[in-house]
Amino acid sequence: MERKILVLLVGLILTGIVQIRAQDLVSKEEVIRILKEKILKEDTLNRDKLVYISRKPLLGDSFIMTNRYIYQNPYPECWFFFIDDVPAENFGHPCRYVFLRSENYYMVNPRNNISSS
Repeated sequence: MERKILVLLVGLILTGIVQIRAQDLVSKEEVIRILKEKILKEDTLNRDKLVYISRKPLLGDSFIMTNRYIYQNPYPECWFFFIDDVPAENFGHPCRYVFLRSENYYMVNPRNNISSS
């Protein structure tokens, strides 16, 4: 009897964790909308940009390696964007790395600073 109760409790806890995790992470379409409204809208550079998005959400142990830095995913799960601010230039030009999860994001601009919300 005690074993059945323990198995039931563990199952309920795991189900709750999965549901919470699924509710926190929004769809790809939603994060694209958030990116446009919160990050790209505030952009003062009046130039064309290229924006790339990860095919699937990154897990918490994921990291992005560049030629100079390694950026650790700051969330348990999130979408990753690479924003090429000046796509016509070669290496060494402005770009941004964005880890976005619901309304929260962590953005790295290798030339200037790091910002988050």
